[in-house]
Amino acid sequence: MEAELVDELPEADGWQYEPKWDGFRGILENVTGELHLWSRNGRPLLRYFPELEGLGKKLKPNSAVDGEIVVEREGGLDFDALQMRLHPAESRVRKLSAEIPAQFVAFDRAGNVYTTDVALDRIQKFTPEGKLLAFWGTESSDPGGFGPPPKNKDGSPGMGGPIALCVDREDRVWVSATNNRVQQFTNDGKYLRGIGGAGDEPGQFHLPHGVALDSHDCLYVTDTMNGRIQKFATD
Repeated sequence: MEAELVDELPEADGWQYEPKWDGFRGILENVTGELHLWSRNGRPLLRYFPELEGLGKKLKPNSAVDGEIVVEREGGLDFDALQMRLHPAESRVRKLSAEIPAQFVAFDRAGNVYTTDVALDRIQKFTPEGKLLAFWGTESSDPGGFGPPPKNKDGSPGMGGPIALCVDREDRVWVSATNNRVQQFTNDGKYLRGIGGAGDEPGQFHLPHGVALDSHDCLYVTDTMNGRIQKFATD
């Protein structure tokens, strides 16, 4: 359903409200192994967002997920950067998918919304109505932190922090970050455990990005710069 701007909200019983995400509404589907990402107008989008193929491969055959495609930059959703991703040249698409990767917004069973706030190295949790419930994270390299930031080619600190997240059946939150770790938290931010570390050996990461869970709560991590996807048991 497309959101429309109105002067005031209806006050009658039976109405429910949700935030308007500054992104593209998308349907990601797996049709017997063939992946598609459709806009709300039926336009194919997967060629513009190849980094989302890993998520689509985790769907069961003949299933689909309805979500919002967003790009986060400097602590907010950047719709201009998202529009830049709709480029006709495949080489440009691949370059932009690495520089300004897209994400899906995650929800728990109660409908609460979790977002990554890269600029402030934190996760924020909101009610479906947009009320802040919790936030956590630091730029520390200690357990529960999302630092240190990666270094630029000249050795200066780059933009770092949490990248992507997902919520499992126990409402535990899994977060990938530029510190080459994926960490698990309670839904109010208490650190539980972490996996990974920098490297190219099995179980290590070089810029982990997308994270997803299957129906058995196995965790899949897109290990971006190592060019692979890794699967982990979560129990």
